[in-house]
Amino acid sequence: MAGLRLESFNPLPWQAQALREILRPGSVGCAWAGGKGSGKSALVSVAACMIAATRPGAEVALVMDSYKSLRDIHLPLMSSIAASCGGEWRATDTEFRWSSGSVVR
Repeated sequence: MAGLRLESFNPLPWQAQALREILRPGSVGCAWAGGKGSGKSALVSVAACMIAATRPGAEVALVMDSYKSLRDIHLPLMSSIAASCGGEWRATDTEFRWSSGSVVR
């Protein structure tokens, strides 16, 4: 799944429903549980990048159960998705930043 680009993400039905909820105006926070390989990480990475790319000044927190999981699973996904929609990885700040001032940490 590394190398995923925003424009090539083809969501499963449950992911499409979740994205609609996440991106709904007034949506505050969402969480998911599911089996390994079910698409949670791809969904969360795409949602974080979509919010950052479309809402200037947005601050998104991306969390997992451990730093190792975050580094090994989300960072590769986020790197390619963020780059495909204007985001840039800033290693010294450990964040993705968009020119609009949006940030994913």
